[in-house]
Amino acid sequence: MEPDELEETELKGRGKVRAGYAGDSLVLRIDALTTQTRRFKPLVREFFRKEFRAARPVFGDYQVEILIIQPDETRGKHDVDNVAKAILDALTGAAFRDDVQVTKLTVEKISGDRPRLWVRASPRA
Repeated sequence: MEPDELEETELKGRGKVRAGYAGDSLVLRIDALTTQTRRFKPLVREFFRKEFRAARPVFGDYQVEILIIQPDETRGKHDVDNVAKAILDALTGAAFRDDVQVTKLTVEKISGDRPRLWVRASPRA
C-alpha cells in the first residue's frame, strides 16, 4: 500500500477522519496517531455516525492494510501491533461486525512529514 496510490481515492469528511471507497474497499485517512483505543474509537465511530453513513458492517472475511506515517523524531514511539489493535477495535461495527472477521492483516510504518494513518479494509473472496 503506497501513500500516492491512496491519495487518489476520493475521500469525504472534515476533520481528522476522512473515508471513501475504492471499488469494494473502504479507505480511511486518519490525521492522528495513537495506540489508545479509547481515543480512536470515539473519533472513528463519531465520523461514521455523522459524516459517512454509507458504511455498514457486513459479514464475511476481511483483509485490512494499515500504513502508519510518522516523522522520524517520533518513529519509535508507537508499536505497530498496538496501533493495529486500536484501529481494528475502532472499525468494529463500522467496516465489519467483529474484528474476528479480519483474516489477513498487513501493517507498515514509514517516515513522513506528519503523523497519519491510512487504512484499507477489503472483503476477501
